[in-house]
Amino acid sequence: MARAKDVFITGPRPSTPESTTTPPNPPPPSHHAAPARGMGGGQAIEDAYILGRFLSHLRTTRENIQQALIAYQTICRQAAVENSHINGLMYEFKHPDYPVSPDAEPEDMKKLSNAIVESFRWLADGTCNDDLQQAIEILENGGLESV
Repeated sequence: MARAKDVFITGPRPSTPESTTTPPNPPPPSHHAAPARGMGGGQAIEDAYILGRFLSHLRTTRENIQQALIAYQTICRQAAVENSHINGLMYEFKHPDYPVSPDAEPEDMKKLSNAIVESFRWLADGTCNDDLQQAIEILENGGLESV
């Protein structure tokens, strides 16, 4: 049985019956580096680490690799895209929950400041291994239907 890393890194081995099959197309990268987060480089490194570990996991096989990639993408993309949009609204003073006008009081700016700091709390509260573990659990429990 071919492992995921064999399919993506080296391709099917010529001596196997699988050599005539085409590897699946991976979905687009998980993190679209939205400028409002300013973290595209760091996210790319995390993606490489998580995806490498995930694709080499014993439960990732040729038969479930599409499902595995979708599970990974579901875990990693959702928060990045949502948080980036919210941060963009705050940075541009357009977030409806934190109105800031030209005559804003310091207290208005403090609320906005606290919200921006809070939006990055995930950096202190978790690790990319948490995302990896979530993706592995989805894979081990039979796919996205288990979420």
